[in-house]
Amino acid sequence: MTNPQPWMETVAPPPPDGPARGDWQAAMRQVVAYRDRYQVTDPVAPLGQRVSEGERGDAYAAAARALEAITTNDELGTRQLGRPGPRPLDRVLVVLADARARAAQIRSNADERARRDAADREPEQSGGWGW
Repeated sequence: MTNPQPWMETVAPPPPDGPARGDWQAAMRQVVAYRDRYQVTDPVAPLGQRVSEGERGDAYAAAARALEAITTNDELGTRQLGRPGPRPLDRVLVVLADARARAAQIRSNADERARRDAADREPEQSGGWGW
C-alpha cells in the first residue's frame, strides 16, 4: 500500500508473510472487488452506502464481513462513535494528488473538445461551404 486511499484509513496493515497475510489479502480483494463491481467512489466509506436487498445486498454483506476481518477494533469503535481523531498529513497529500490528476484529465478533455470544435468550425469560417 504505497499510496493508500482515505477509505483505507481503518484497514489494518497487512501482516508479515504467512497464512494471516493470505487471509488479509483475500479479504482486501473482496472489498476492492465490491468497490469495483458496484462502482463505489466514496473516498471515505470503504463500501459506500449500505445495501441490504438483492444480489448487491448479499455482496455488500460479504464485503462487510471481509472488511471487518481486516479492520482493527480500536479504529472501528472510534469511527462508530464519530471521533475520527487527527488525519495523517499523508492522507491529505493522497487526496490532493487524486484531485489534481482528475482536474488535469478534465482540462485535457476540455482542450480536446475545443480543438475538435475549432476544426469543425474552420471550414465554415473560411467560406468553404459557400451557401
